[in-house]
Amino acid sequence: MEAKRDYDLTSWYLNFRRIRELVGPIAGLPPHILIPPDNIMMKSAIAATIKDAICECIKQREIKTLGELMISRQLKAGSLFTHYSNFFCKGLVKHHPDSPRTKKALPPPSMYSKLDDLKLGTKVSFTYDPVHLVSNSAWGMLAGQKQLFVLGLVESVNKTNITAIPYIVATLIPDMGEESVKGSYWANRNEVFIDQIDSFSKVTKQELRLKLSHLNILKGISEERIKKAFQDIIREPVSQKDWGGERSDLYSTHLKINGHRLSTSLLFKGPSKFHPMTMADLGKRGDQIPRLVSEHADLLLLQHCHQVTPFVRSTFRAYAVTSQQSDDSTVPHNRRHLILVCRS
Repeated sequence: MEAKRDYDLTSWYLNFRRIRELVGPIAGLPPHILIPPDNIMMKSAIAATIKDAICECIKQREIKTLGELMISRQLKAGSLFTHYSNFFCKGLVKHHPDSPRTKKALPPPSMYSKLDDLKLGTKVSFTYDPVHLVSNSAWGMLAGQKQLFVLGLVESVNKTNITAIPYIVATLIPDMGEESVKGSYWANRNEVFIDQIDSFSKVTKQELRLKLSHLNILKGISEERIKKAFQDIIREPVSQKDWGGERSDLYSTHLKINGHRLSTSLLFKGPSKFHPMTMADLGKRGDQIPRLVSEHADLLLLQHCHQVTPFVRSTFRAYAVTSQQSDDSTVPHNRRHLILVCRS
């Protein structure tokens, strides 16, 4: 059975020619359509068809997020990527047909997104041609600061800027129906909090511990005790023995969110590393996160006895929203992970 997408897109910009080069012939569209037609109704219908083809292409080709490419050091000119974040848009209003005309050539409109949580001082940016806007609403949606979804191609990379070519710029619409628990968490970039999980609902009755003295209590609690406590809470009877090649420390299908059961991979980090977690604490090459992500699970849970630094959280998010290819043909492709990063 084909996996149901957890999201849809409302497109504002579509480069018809580049998309046709990427996805090939599209059912229902004549091969000569490479630019948007002037008829607004026909243009919208064609854009909707192409948007569906893009969503399918992202799933089938397992196009990675920009964050994952940066973290895995695979980012280079020619890389396709997706990026879902805040974008700063400028210059488009001057191209509007109702704007005052000037004899000077107008610079193309541009957009950029800061990537400080992945590499301080870095951004991704691109320019585009307004001819590829697909609706009148796009003039307003691509102005100012907006949260947008982009499928793009890396044009060049330097120390502070990734220049890209956009294929599609859209608003990501999560599936808010009961069939998709994961879709409803897109606004938080797929991060959930412990009190949102049914199995841990009792934490809402606990007073928040904000003092360092409370944190120090965790120095005396072993990783094995934390793991056993999690097993008892979620009623998971089977324990895994630790070994060098494991993907996770515990795997369970007993956790529930909003009454829906989700398969879960858990990673525990004990007091032997009693300091704010960095990538250096996640395996010799920082490879514990990609190994955890490779598990066939809907929810990824990282537990640490201390603070989890923002870079580690950003790394989790970068992997959480990417498509994962399963070695098992019975496991649906396009798995969208939820993530939970918590303290003991």
